[in-house]
Amino acid sequence: MDLLSFGKKSIEQIMKDGVKNEAQLKQLISEACQRGAMHAKLFVDAHGPDKKATEDVLIDLINQVTKEKGVLYCKGEIESSIEANELYTAFSEIEVVTANFNTLVNLALRYAPAGVEILEPDNLSLSMKECQDILLDASQSSQMYSKFILENSMNEAQKVDFAERIKRKAEYGAKLRGSKQITEDGTKSQ
Repeated sequence: MDLLSFGKKSIEQIMKDGVKNEAQLKQLISEACQRGAMHAKLFVDAHGPDKKATEDVLIDLINQVTKEKGVLYCKGEIESSIEANELYTAFSEIEVVTANFNTLVNLALRYAPAGVEILEPDNLSLSMKECQDILLDASQSSQMYSKFILENSMNEAQKVDFAERIKRKAEYGAKLRGSKQITEDGTKSQ
């Protein structure tokens, strides 16, 4: 049984499918990491004036992470909220197994955890194509955040001009991603 074949099944479904104990699950995770998967912990927090609502934000976040493309396993634990100055802070530790390093990078960019701890593998080897995909995804995420911030501080004429520039950048990025300059095995083509 291979963890990579599980897709987005929950831990309960994995257990039903034949993983009978933690030791067996750990073995599957290790085997998946030997095939390119990443095992990590994301540390996230949430703040708000209502204790339950603050903890519910983290529950929703864990559910969102579970549904992300490339997330093979997700288990989150939420610690009880701490109250200070009429503001609650809740913390969560989310254990994930992702299909590859790029998926883990995208989770970090999308959810902005306070910290990320890679548990496995100890070493990582990436092809040039994988590195380029990661960098293009990171660049796209950065552009999306910049776009959001800028659009909320621009007048209408500035927004139209900015939207056109972003469109051209996105088209160029898509062209780069689809180019045959880097092949699947990471070598450059002529």
